[in-house]
Amino acid sequence: MWHVTGIEGDLSSWPRCEHTITFKGVELLLRPETSDHSASVVIKLNKEIDSKKALEITRGFLSALSWIERINIKDTITTGGSSPIYVGNSKKFDFRVYSLGIFEEEFLPEVSNKQQKLALALYREAQYLNSIFYQFLSFYKIINVLYKRDKDQINWINQAVKKIERGNTIRTSEGVDRIIELERGGKDIGKYLYVSCRCAVAHANPKNNMNPESLEDEQKLQNDMPIIKRLAEYFIENELGIKSEYTLRNEHLYELDGFRKIFGGILVAKLKSEKHVSIRSFLGIPNLSIRFRREKQLNAFRDLNTEIFKINNGVVTLKCTPISKVFIALIKLDFVNEGLVFNPMENMLFKRGDSIDLLTYKIDWYEFSKGFYCNRQLEIYDSSGKRMSRTGGFVPENIDINGTFKIWDDKVDYIKSQLAYKIQRSKS
Repeated sequence: MWHVTGIEGDLSSWPRCEHTITFKGVELLLRPETSDHSASVVIKLNKEIDSKKALEITRGFLSALSWIERINIKDTITTGGSSPIYVGNSKKFDFRVYSLGIFEEEFLPEVSNKQQKLALALYREAQYLNSIFYQFLSFYKIINVLYKRDKDQINWINQAVKKIERGNTIRTSEGVDRIIELERGGKDIGKYLYVSCRCAVAHANPKNNMNPESLEDEQKLQNDMPIIKRLAEYFIENELGIKSEYTLRNEHLYELDGFRKIFGGILVAKLKSEKHVSIRSFLGIPNLSIRFRREKQLNAFRDLNTEIFKINNGVVTLKCTPISKVFIALIKLDFVNEGLVFNPMENMLFKRGDSIDLLTYKIDWYEFSKGFYCNRQLEIYDSSGKRMSRTGGFVPENIDINGTFKIWDDKVDYIKSQLAYKIQRSKS
C-alpha cells in the first residue's frame, strides 16, 4: 500500500524529475509538478508506517524544507492505495516552472524534540498563509514556544534585536532598517511587537486591535513583518539549535566531514591549530573516486590509489593516481579554513605519451574540467561508496568560457582521432 500527498507552493527547488531521498530513516519519493499532476510525496506503507505516520513524516519533511529554503510550501490533499497514484493538478496553466536546482538534501534538519517540531511547523505555516495578520501571528508564536509570559517574550525580543542590529544572526540586512526606524521613534520594540502587533491581531480589544479590512493596519504589519520573521529565524537557530542554510553554507563543514572522521579528533585539532603533524601519524587513506553531484562517474576519476603527499600549515595534500599511473591528481584538505581544494586544470599532471589509457583519460579530464568550470559541485567517495566530501560550485573569474570550451573541444576531437587510430592499429 502507498500514501501520496499533494504539494503546492514555491517549487523552485523541487526536483524536476522523480527523486528519492531518505528522511528520518524513511524513503520519500518526490514527484515533480506537471501540467496534469501536482507535485507529490510518496511513501510506501508497512507495519511500522501507516497512513497517519506517513502524513506526519511528510509534513515534517516539508517543514524542514521550508526552513532550509525559506519558502512557502504546503500539503494539499492525501490519497493512496495499492499503487502510488498521481494527484491531479487543479491549476490550468502553461506549465513553466523556473528551477533554481534541487534543494540540499543533507541540509534538512533532523529535529529531535516537540519544541523543534512545533517551531518548524509554525514557520512553514507562516510562510504559506495568505493573510498577513495570521502570518505575523504564526511567526510570533515561535517565540512563545519557549517563553510563556509576556514579560519574558518582551525581554527576549529586546535582547535579540540588539544582536540582529550587530549582524550576529543568520542574515545581515532584513528587518534592520525597520528596527532602526522604530528605535528612533522611541519605541520599546519588544513591548511594541507584543502589545501593538501580537495582541492587537489576536484579540478584538476595542482600544487595541487590528482590522483585517484596514489598509493602514495592513501596511503597519507589512512594515513590521521583516522584524518578526527575523526574530523567528533567530529564535529557531539560536534558542532551538536548528542551523539555517546560511550558517551551514558559511561553515561548510561538509567539505572535510569524511576526512575528519578517518583522521580523528586529535589529529584534526593539531591541523586546525597549524601544529606540526608527521605523515607517519596517519593511517592509510582509502582509494577515492571524484565525481560531480548527481552526475555519472567518469572512469578516469574512479577508484584512485590515494596517499598523503605532504602536510603544511594545516593543509593535507593527497596524491591520487589510477592503476595505470598515467596521471597524478593533487587534492588539498585545508583544515584551517575548512575547505577542499581541487581544480582539474591546475592540480593534475599527465605523463607524456599516447597510450590508450592516457588518451582515454585525457578525454575524461576535459569533460570533467568543463563540468568544473560550469559550477558543478565536487563529491569525493571512498571505495565503499561513502561520501567523504563535497564542495560548493566553482566560480571562474576572468575567463572566456565559450572560447575556452571551444579550444578544449578541438583538443578532444584531436585526441579522439588519435585514440581511434591507436585502437585500429592494435586490432591489425
